[in-house]
Amino acid sequence: MPQSIHPVSDRASPIDMALLCRTRPAVTTHRVAHACPILAHSPMRWGPGSDRARQIFSRLASHHPVLYLEAPMFAAIDAPTLQLSEPHRNVVRAVPLLPVELARKDDVARASVAALLDSTLMPARSNSPDHSLRLAERFSGAIQWFCSPMDAPAFIGRFNTVGAVYDRTAALATPQRLAPDFQERDRSLAQQARLVLLGDEAAAPVSRRIKCTGALDTQHMLARRAAWDAIVASIRARLSEAFAPTVHRQPLSPGFIAASLVALGLDQVPAA
Repeated sequence: MPQSIHPVSDRASPIDMALLCRTRPAVTTHRVAHACPILAHSPMRWGPGSDRARQIFSRLASHHPVLYLEAPMFAAIDAPTLQLSEPHRNVVRAVPLLPVELARKDDVARASVAALLDSTLMPARSNSPDHSLRLAERFSGAIQWFCSPMDAPAFIGRFNTVGAVYDRTAALATPQRLAPDFQERDRSLAQQARLVLLGDEAAAPVSRRIKCTGALDTQHMLARRAAWDAIVASIRARLSEAFAPTVHRQPLSPGFIAASLVALGLDQVPAA
């Protein structure tokens, strides 16, 4: 049976991440640190079951507009649609609704979602509704954030984005890790991403580790919030590092080069 869509209202130590930094795009550090949009591809619904994603993206949304794209839902409809809501300030939740005949055709469904995003984020290519024009401007030049490598082939490098983040810790916690081609796509995305997040196992079970009652509730909630604040502060610092523009150093002057060659005894070219 097709599922119905219900709009959602709203470690004790910092994250330990391994980074893979690639050639960097031409965006400024200030833009990444304070405004660069994030297009998040997540197999998890924005709700109680996606605690880690909500904790991270709701905090990132204080500085970055976030478009949270969920896995598609299926219904007896003729044409794909994209249902939008704003469950948290500066977070747009996008739920693709696809014809039910695509329910067991994962990559075909992803291609259909990519086409929906293309008409929403690149409205010049189609007759898009007014909200598409607003989203296109709001999420132009976004960083794509993948919570699973299964989605990457259909989306990476599209929609005028500037590069990719691979949240591998999130990916290894999803049922998609059991897919036959998960490992191949995992390796491919890790190679293509500018930033790979690893090793924050302590962050995932925060909600399970903190169990309290009565007068301790407020104390533990404050500790939990502080832990997530530290995690996201660390993520934002690494986003700035990974997506900062390449530093263009001034070329060495010919005089300096000549003096260095003399000092090293390399100023004379040996005769042939």
